[in-house]
Amino acid sequence: MRLWVKSLYRKIFPLPVDSLINPLEAALSDCHIVLELGCGSHSQLQYLSLPFSIGVDIFEPYLSESKKKIIHHQYIKGNVNEIEFKEKSVDAVVCLEVIEHLTKEEGYKLIKKMEKIARKKIILSTPNGYYPQNEYDGNPYQQHKSAWSIKDFKDLGFEVYGLGEFKSL
Repeated sequence: MRLWVKSLYRKIFPLPVDSLINPLEAALSDCHIVLELGCGSHSQLQYLSLPFSIGVDIFEPYLSESKKKIIHHQYIKGNVNEIEFKEKSVDAVVCLEVIEHLTKEEGYKLIKKMEKIARKKIILSTPNGYYPQNEYDGNPYQQHKSAWSIKDFKDLGFEVYGLGEFKSL
């Protein structure tokens, strides 16, 4: 898993790489409204104390489970490719382990959308390279459709931090 942070102000975040929680907490410490795209049922944001968060997911069973855990303050059922938010309406957009479930073209479009929505930063994590995965949990959206590399994100202006990786940086 990788944590790739793109500050819309190009600020570098000195994130520790010993876990996902510490880097997320550090990166989101100045954010009051956080939007998580593809929140799933076990979002890492559940371990943080965020002033306000919105979770978006298309798979109803995951959304229901997340609601039961009260991970987010607000929920929206929807496809991350089709969901619309006002420009600069949230401080941060978080998208953890989602982009690899989209085609490369859809992924690039999603990143552009996230940049428009976020005032401060977007945070992404995804496997480095292709990691094969089919649908599971009865969720057809779990299939991996694309591979992403460090270069892909650096070319887009992201700061890249390695976390618990299968492949070395």
